[in-house]
Amino acid sequence: MLSNVVVAMDCVEGTQGSLVSIGGYGGCGACAEWHGYYSTAGRLEQYSFDNNQRSFGSKGSRDELIKAYGVTKRQLMSESPAVKRIVYGQP
Repeated sequence: MLSNVVVAMDCVEGTQGSLVSIGGYGGCGACAEWHGYYSTAGRLEQYSFDNNQRSFGSKGSRDELIKAYGVTKRQLMSESPAVKRIVYGQP
């Protein structure tokens, strides 16, 4: 069984800095979707599980992330046209 599967990666550019966005789901198929935002230096800024809204990281909420990096809520909620989707084949 896979533990965490990455399905999308993107760069989110704000007025005060850029973030690397990585999203995926738990590999068991019943686990939650997750989404992480990392600084360009690789530091975890905010990470959340979508189905139960738990989040953690140095910026504990999306509001703190918006304030710190100058990104918009729309940028965090919608994929940009530049997003890299990862498709896995059948083993």
